[in-house]
Amino acid sequence: MSERIDLTIPTSWHEVTREQLAIIASLMNEQLSREETLFVLFCRLAGLKHEGMGMFRTGDGQRIRLETWQLADFCNRLAFILDTLPCDIVNPTRVNRYLDDIKFGDYFHADALMYRYRLENDPSLVWKALNDLGDHRRGVSPQFANEVALWWAGVMQWLKGQYPLVLDSEGGSTEGYDPLKARQNIMLMLNNDCPQDNERIEQSKMHDVLAALQNKIELAKKREDQMAALRKKT
Repeated sequence: MSERIDLTIPTSWHEVTREQLAIIASLMNEQLSREETLFVLFCRLAGLKHEGMGMFRTGDGQRIRLETWQLADFCNRLAFILDTLPCDIVNPTRVNRYLDDIKFGDYFHADALMYRYRLENDPSLVWKALNDLGDHRRGVSPQFANEVALWWAGVMQWLKGQYPLVLDSEGGSTEGYDPLKARQNIMLMLNNDCPQDNERIEQSKMHDVLAALQNKIELAKKREDQMAALRKKT
């Protein structure tokens, strides 16, 4: 038995590889405690087989012993998977990772489908969302649906960094979120009371629409601040 321990595991979402994302997704529907989840993640991500009594076997057959404190340290390094939201992570789809050239209507419909998936856990909803985004495949397995859900959560976190005033709330993850109402609010902000322009907005590039919304909200906030300053003077 070798005393050398040379194990590699990711310590942040940015370090997660495509293969590791699949491992993480495979545990999303398992009814495990926090400690059990971290332990299984450690074993799978490090490529170890647990043999009991602190003994593990590597993929190449090497047997190693991990002390309790060592095992706890490795598991704690993986706590980011449970405690933090992914952002701009590895992309398991055929969609551009930053959604370049995606139409706003397609993006919004896909996001509504992904919101429903979080509620209903139906992989067909992910399949429909991917079709909206231009990734046309025959079907989606439950595990791959989880991979896409993790990636989409990362996309949304990245978008919040780009357009914080537009996506400053939790969006689709907020209790009581209504995609139809959200769409109506967006259109009211951009169509200048001309609902016939709604289709034109939906056919525009997603980033152009979000940037326009960001600008509209910024201008409204500036006007609000100016009015508040004037009220203080009077």
